[in-house]
Formats: sequence, C-alpha cells, structure tokens
Amino acid sequence: MEKKQYSPSEIEQFSGKEDISQLIYIIQKYMGRALTGTDLNTVFFFYDTLGMPADVIEYLFEYCVSNGHKNMRYIEKTAIGWAEQGITSLSAAKALNTIYSSSCYPVLKAFGLTGRQPSKGEADYVAKWSLSYGYSMEIILEACNRTMKAIHQPSFEYADSILNRWKAGNVSTMEDIKALDAKREDSLARAEKIASKKSSAGSGNKPAASGTSSNKFNHFDQRTYDYSTLEEKLFNS
Repeated sequence: MEKKQYSPSEIEQFSGKEDISQLIYIIQKYMGRALTGTDLNTVFFFYDTLGMPADVIEYLFEYCVSNGHKNMRYIEKTAIGWAEQGITSLSAAKALNTIYSSSCYPVLKAFGLTGRQPSKGEADYVAKWSLSYGYSMEIILEACNRTMKAIHQPSFEYADSILNRWKAGNVSTMEDIKALDAKREDSLARAEKIASKKSSAGSGNKPAASGTSSNKFNHFDQRTYDYSTLEEKLFNS
C-alpha cells in the first residue's frame, strides 16, 4: 500500500482538529518524545489513507509500545496489517490482538520469526489450525518444531502439511501423535526387515567372481528399495 506524502498545510489542518490534537498528545506520551513532521505524516496516513479512527490509532500505539516497539516503521507495518484485515473499530482491533497473542505469536516464536506482525496468510494458517481443526497450541507447536527439524527453516506450508496429515488420521491429542509415530516406526522396521531378507536371498544365489576376494562382504548384493512403497503395502495389508 503506497504511503502518501502530505503537504505541510494538510498536516497542519489535520493536527488542528480537536480529537487529533488530543491523539497526538497521547501518542507523544507513549513514545516519550515529540512527534516529528515525518511522524505526523505517518499518523495522518493511518487516519486518511488507511481509514483508521482516532481511537484505533491510539490503541495501535498503546499496543505496539506496550510490546516494546517504538520504531515508527514497525508501527506502520502493524497498521497496514490491521487495515488489510479490515480492522476499522476498536473492538475489532482488540479482538484481533487477542487471537494474535494467544495463537499467532507463539507460532512465530517457534519459527524464530520475532519482532514483527504475522502476515495475513500466516494468520489464516493459524486460524485454520486452531479454529477450523480445533488443535491445541501444544499440537500446533509440535508441528512447527517438526518443521524446523525437517527442513531447518520456518515454513507455514510444511507445518500445514503435517497438521493436514494428522487431521486426516483423526489425531486430536499428543497421545494420538505418539501412537501414530510408533506405528510408523514399526512399519519402517518391518519394511527394512523385508528388504534385508530379499537382499540376503539374492546375494546367496550368486557365485563368487574369479579373481576376487572371498571376503563375505564382497558377496553382498547392494540394492536399493523404495521403503515408502513397502511401508504403504504393509499398512494396507
């Protein structure tokens, strides 16, 4: 969203409004300093372009500063994020931040994504997992932790694939996840056992090549097996 640069006369007219004058005073209290011309341009941008009422702008600064963020650029990003999600009232802003605080921020922290607001897409994923799927934060964070262990980088898409599989498998508790893990490990062990038997049987029928060592390791038939296919067959058997 493009940020408009307002003229000095526009900013002066804006600042002269009684409710805006009070708002600027409150913002300066939160920030612990006087607002610069650039700061006032940004506040006017919230009010004029983003369509935020004065009470929402006041809450915006209260929220950001209370969470340790006085950087105007951070506050601006937060304001744009709220606007993109249609936040136009104080009650909507408070409700949104309740959801973020209880769900989105723990997920961002698990992914190492601190110091910023979640994007709309990220918030949509968290809403899907917590509201549509009804998963507890413990289960959601387990999926996030497994994502980091598997691909060593944050990915809402990868975590979503894990939670989709758990949902399809009727997982609803951590105990269900442990049971699913145990079943998978048992399946892999059985698949490896079958592969080992086939490998041993195949190597036993081969004569030793002339001029080669009689070391038994030279008779090992080095084959590769599709363990995922074997596992699937075992599950369906």
